[in-house]
Amino acid sequence: MLSWPSFLRERNLVKKTEGKRFGFLFPSSYDVGMSGMTTLVITHLVSQVPTWRAERFFTPWNPFVEAVSLESGATLRDVDVIGFTTQFEQHYLMAGWLIQKAGIPLDNRKRKRQINNWPLIVVGGPCCMANPLPLIDMVDGYFLGDVEESLPLFLHLLDEYGVEGFRRNPFDFADVKGFWSPHFLDVNNTLYSSLFNDRCFEEMVGGWFERFQFIELNEAPYPLQQIVTELPDYHPYAPVKGRTFQLEIGRGCNHKCRFCMISRLLHKGRYRDYETLRELVFEGTKLSGVTKVDIFGTNLSDYPLKPFTDLCWEIVNNGLQLSVATFRPDRISAELMDVLVEGGQPSVTIAPECGSDRLRGLVGKRITNEQITEATHTVFAAGITALKDFFVVGLPGETEEDRDAIVQLVEQQLKIAKGYDQGNYLKVDVNPVVPKWHTPLKNWLYYYLEDHRPELRAILIRLYCELSRLGDVRPKETALLEYLAQTWLTHLTSPVNPLIEGMTLDSHVPISRNLGYYLLSTHAAEINADLNAVWDGFVRDGWSITHPLRASPYSDETLTREWRALIGA
Repeated sequence: MLSWPSFLRERNLVKKTEGKRFGFLFPSSYDVGMSGMTTLVITHLVSQVPTWRAERFFTPWNPFVEAVSLESGATLRDVDVIGFTTQFEQHYLMAGWLIQKAGIPLDNRKRKRQINNWPLIVVGGPCCMANPLPLIDMVDGYFLGDVEESLPLFLHLLDEYGVEGFRRNPFDFADVKGFWSPHFLDVNNTLYSSLFNDRCFEEMVGGWFERFQFIELNEAPYPLQQIVTELPDYHPYAPVKGRTFQLEIGRGCNHKCRFCMISRLLHKGRYRDYETLRELVFEGTKLSGVTKVDIFGTNLSDYPLKPFTDLCWEIVNNGLQLSVATFRPDRISAELMDVLVEGGQPSVTIAPECGSDRLRGLVGKRITNEQITEATHTVFAAGITALKDFFVVGLPGETEEDRDAIVQLVEQQLKIAKGYDQGNYLKVDVNPVVPKWHTPLKNWLYYYLEDHRPELRAILIRLYCELSRLGDVRPKETALLEYLAQTWLTHLTSPVNPLIEGMTLDSHVPISRNLGYYLLSTHAAEINADLNAVWDGFVRDGWSITHPLRASPYSDETLTREWRALIGA
């Protein structure tokens, strides 16, 4: 049975009939995987190499169906290289499950020993960069940081040496900047993970974060003729932003919020300049055959406001629609909102994170409630009909008053919205914070311990109910299991292969929740033991941050100092 519905149609595909096959696996559904730049960039880079062709794979909507490529109907076993991304930790399991379902051994040592033309398996994305240990026994290589230069070079070397040549002598690939392979360790008769029982990753590997590749974005290759899904924007399989030209404005972040892993890993913001963006937009929309531009970037709000607004006006004045991703409240201006309205954007998203200035300041989010309410006035005064807020709960130092402040802030925003038009409304996401590695919150597992999960669940339910009672506020219901699974996988220092080998999924449950149900039903004791061990060590060591890999862009002392500043110790 095929994994794709017959009504799915796309345009601007690059379908080659010859060449080696690079299977790019996005470990989530099609609508999610085609809503960001990762899929477009990887397939574009591969397609630019004359001797290679790209095949895209996504998680099937029915987990009993094997994933096949959209380009040719090939299975994962048919390709020469499988590359997957780790935007979230759950992607470890989903990618591995799909690979195993294709009949490919998960064990990279077994694939290396067997003469069976198994595909090479490589991985990229922020989660495996932050913690490579869960995939150390599965993948044949990691791409660290930007791949625009390293991936094409890797493919050219495969042309020269071949897949089996890589397995015989992986050191021929050691000079590819931004690439590292477990096979560089060159051990016999043992799993690679067994080398790290003392958790001394940096001593074994050396210079992990020095390997990251960060390129000059203005000179980077960019997909101009982008793949466009021929489905109505409201269709459940359609990408989130519909038929758009996706314009990435920059990478990295300057703010270093204490709960954010991305800003710690990707360092300071890098941007494309104004002229480069103009060229990409106007050439790309023509080649892609679309009339809408989606502008995004991890550092979107840090782009100089006037040039950014001028770019938006130029887009709109050329007859194009506009969609802009999340903006910081302190960077919202009346002129920017005017151009968004002119460009047809019905809603704006901001991320207050907390309801009180005190807690927001402690976690490093340097905005105030006054700036948030001013931004709310500006948004609705321009004629925008909806505003979306992102909040997190379960932060250290958080009190009941801080949670009440979320409801009070949203209520104040709703009054402002209704003052401009009775049809205006708010959308609100309240999610538990995930204590990520390389941040000062790394060991803050209190609410994920078995005894405290009911407390966290009660917090989420209370906020959901109180926000629902406000009228034209649409809160999102949070599935705590997803965040528990993500937290455990974030802290995992053992390979995921055993988890995947026994994995079963329910066809009637959404994939993201499937993984949470599976993990808690089959590995509850292991989850509880692992989280308790990290927490007990954290408390025993006097709230000192320790990094089990001994490899971090920030020293344990720096993270500990930030943690103690956060809790006022």
